[in-house]
Amino acid sequence: MIILDIKDFTDYSRVQSYVNGLQTVSQVEIVSLKDKQLDLKLRLASGLTLFNQVIQSDGLLMEERAEKQQPNSDIIYYRL
Repeated sequence: MIILDIKDFTDYSRVQSYVNGLQTVSQVEIVSLKDKQLDLKLRLASGLTLFNQVIQSDGLLMEERAEKQQPNSDIIYYRL
């Protein structure tokens, strides 16, 4: 999971708290934070479909479409 537009510590903290609080996520590992981009490795407690539904319904993160997504990749891009 890559989250774009992380401008400061407040954004980072808000996203980190949000993702850690999701019941659909069992583990969060920070891979990197650079150039306004937070790269997280997640272990899901549920399937990807349910995870995406929760993210969409909460409205904090918006999924980035097409140009950022790589075909056959397990990385999903979101914008804060």
